Amino acid sequence: SEWDYRDDPRQDLNDTWTLWTKYQPMWKIRNYFGEKIGFYFAWQGTLITTLWFPTLLGLCIFFYGLYLSVLRYQNGRALQTAVMDNTTGNGTAPSNQTDSSLLSDIADFAEDTLGIIKESFDNAATPYFALIICLWGTIFLEVWKRRNATLAYQWDVDNFENTEPDRPQFYGTKVKEDPVTGQEVWYYPFQKQFTKFATSCSVVILMICIVIISMIGVII
Repeated sequence: SEWDYRDDPRQDLNDTWTLWTKYQPMWKIRNYFGEKIGFYFAWQGTLITTLWFPTLLGLCIFFYGLYLSVLRYQNGRALQTAVMDNTTGNGTAPSNQTDSSLLSDIADFAEDTLGIIKESFDNAATPYFALIICLWGTIFLEVWKRRNATLAYQWDVDNFENTEPDRPQFYGTKVKEDPVTGQEVWYYPFQKQFTKFATSCSVVILMICIVIISMIGVII
C-alpha cells in the first residue's frame, strides 16, 4: 500500500502543535520526543502562559510613567520658554544668538526623547510592580510544581529518580556494597563532591561581591 503522510506522527504534531490558537499537545510531544523533552516544553508553555499578566501590567505601568514623563517635559519646556520670554522682553532670541542647525535640532530631539523614555521607567508605580513580580515568581514556581507533578503521574515517571540508571559518562572512584542487592557498585566520594561544590560556590560568591562593590563604587 502507498504511504500516507497523514499517518506520520510528525505531520500530526505539525497540524496540532504549530497553531497558536491551541494548547500544546503534551501527550503527542511526550510520545514522539520522550518525557525529558516533554517536560521542557511543558515548563516553557507554563512560563509563557503565566507571563501574560506581568507583561500586560508592565506595559500599563510603562505607559503610565511615559505619560508622567511627557507631562513633566512639557511643563519644563513651558517654564523654560516663559523664562526666556522674560529675559528677552519680547519673546525673540537675542541678536547675538544664531539659529540652530538641523543636525543640532535632531540631536536635541533625540536626547530629549531618550530622557523621556528613561524617566518613564522610574515612576511611583515601579516599586509596587517590583513587589508584584516577586510574588509572581513564587506563584509561578508553585504552579509549575503542580503541573510537573501532574504530568509525572500521568506519564508514570514520578518515581523515575529512584530507578534511574547511571549515566554512561559517570565514573566512580571507589566501590561499596549495595545494602539491598549485596553487589559491589561504583560511587564518587562525598569529599571530592564537596570540594567541587565549595570551589563553585566560592567563585559565585566572589563574582557577586565584585558586582556589589562595583555598584557601590558607581553610586558613591
